[in-house]
Amino acid sequence: MPVYNGAKYLRKALDSIFSQSFPSFECVLIDDGSSDQTEEIIASYSDSRIHYLSDGQNIGLTRRLNQGIEIAKGKYIARHDDDDISAPHRFGEQVRFLEANQGYIGCGTRVEIIDADGDVIGRRDFTLDHLNLMDQNLVENQFIHGSLMLRKKALLDIGGYRAFFVYAQDYDLTLRLQELGELVNLEKYLYSLRYSNEAISAARVGEQMAFAQHARSAAETRRQGKKDPIDAGNVTEMGDVSFVGRSDATERLLYLYLRSGYREKARSCIDRLLAENQSVGLQLRRLLTYLPGSLMSLLVNTLDKLHGAGQ
Repeated sequence: MPVYNGAKYLRKALDSIFSQSFPSFECVLIDDGSSDQTEEIIASYSDSRIHYLSDGQNIGLTRRLNQGIEIAKGKYIARHDDDDISAPHRFGEQVRFLEANQGYIGCGTRVEIIDADGDVIGRRDFTLDHLNLMDQNLVENQFIHGSLMLRKKALLDIGGYRAFFVYAQDYDLTLRLQELGELVNLEKYLYSLRYSNEAISAARVGEQMAFAQHARSAAETRRQGKKDPIDAGNVTEMGDVSFVGRSDATERLLYLYLRSGYREKARSCIDRLLAENQSVGLQLRRLLTYLPGSLMSLLVNTLDKLHGAGQ
């Protein structure tokens, strides 16, 4: 778990780790130059399984992830983000699966999406079939990074995370791992992914999209039997992917609140968006938030299904 100014949710993340039913693990915490209370929070834990590294530098997530791979002693490496939560039996379920299925190089899990308050506002129901995952992962990332447990040998065999990827390094990683062996998601919801305007995936969504496109293009090139353009040093620019701002992240958060029936939280998102754009569509969605939450959720989900059927 690399940490950078993660004090707001760090204790909840650590509590979920130290509440695991599977006890045999080390918790490698790498502070990437935090300036908040991260160090004090970590110091408040006396658990001997903690391996804490802090050198005062801010060198970025990708390099810290590779550092973690080098430090970790176990044959399995579980990822965890500093604002997310693992179910108490997550490690146990994943270890049992990998021990019983030696042909698999790793597994993620299905996830619940939570907001800043910890309220469940959605789910990610990934397909469970390896071959389908191979195809679908080229279209959209089918693995939640923090939910992954991987064989350390597989990570070393592919050279870990690639330095080119400032963002979407996890997407590039899973695309390369799938070419090495079978990688799947477990059916159970064993991980809670926090989505908020504060999250890196929300605040830097444009950069995420740009690097994700590079990961896809490189994977498609490799599958055609050609040399990876990133390894060859032929990719130096972000390409033609349009950057999008924080309002797009707020739109996504709004959609999750509408679908899950959180009226006041949805209205708050709409008000933030209306401050930038007085669109009729936003004003109509604001009216939806005055319906009972269950009715609002039912209506939005029904419209989604009708829209999908018409495409």
